Amino acid sequence: MRNEKKNQGSKKTNLQYWFTVEGDTEKWYLEHVQKLINSVDGAKNHVVLEPKKCKSPKSFVKNMNALITPRITHLCDIESKSQEHLGNFSNVLSELQFARKDKEIQYEIGYSNYTFDLWIILHKQQLMTPLSDRTKYLPYINSAYSKKFNSLSEYKEEDNFKKLLDCIDIDSIKLAIQNAEAIDDYNVKIGAKSKKEYGVKYYIDNPALSIHIFIRQIFEDCGLLEKKK
Repeated sequence: MRNEKKNQGSKKTNLQYWFTVEGDTEKWYLEHVQKLINSVDGAKNHVVLEPKKCKSPKSFVKNMNALITPRITHLCDIESKSQEHLGNFSNVLSELQFARKDKEIQYEIGYSNYTFDLWIILHKQQLMTPLSDRTKYLPYINSAYSKKFNSLSEYKEEDNFKKLLDCIDIDSIKLAIQNAEAIDDYNVKIGAKSKKEYGVKYYIDNPALSIHIFIRQIFEDCGLLEKKK
C-alpha cells in the first residue's frame, strides 16, 4: 500500500499508495483525498494515491513486480445478500489470495456493504440502519449533503459527484473514520452475521465496511491522526 520517496525541494517524504477500484466514484474520491492531504500544512508527508480501475485483482497483478508494488488495496462493494453478489465477492477474495501467494504482493480488501455510498454518507452523518437494497442509500445521500438527486446514477455523474466531494474536507474524513469504527464496534456488540473466506472476515449484514482502516492508515502516516492503541 505504501512506498516512500524523498520529495525534492521539500522536507516532506512522498508516500505512495496503490489501489484498485471498481468504479469512477472511488477513483475520484481517492484523488480528492490526495489533494486534501497535500494542501494541509500540518501533514508530515505528501501522498501519492494511485487508484486504477480494475475489477479483477488477479488480472491486475499478473505482470507486476512485488519489489516495485509490494502492497495494494482493492476497493469493492458486496452489493447485496444475493448468492450472485456474495459469489462475486468471494471470487474477489480468491483473486486476492492468488496475488498474495503466487505474486507475493500484499493485496488487501477495503469493502463496503452494500456500497461505497455508505462510506460517502459517513463523512456527514452516522448510518446504523440496515437497508434492504442499494437504492435506499439515496435519501441518506440527499440528506447528508443537502442535495435533491433523483437517482443514484444522477448522483454518480462526474460533475455532481465532484461537487459533492467539494463538501468533504479533512475533518469530514476524520468523522467518517470515527463513524465507521462505531459501526465496527456495534457489529461486534450485536453479533452481526459474518463470514470468513481466504483469511478475510467480512459481515453479511449491513451496514459494514473496512475502507476506513486504510484511510486511517494514510492519515496516521501523515500525522493527521494518532495511531490507535
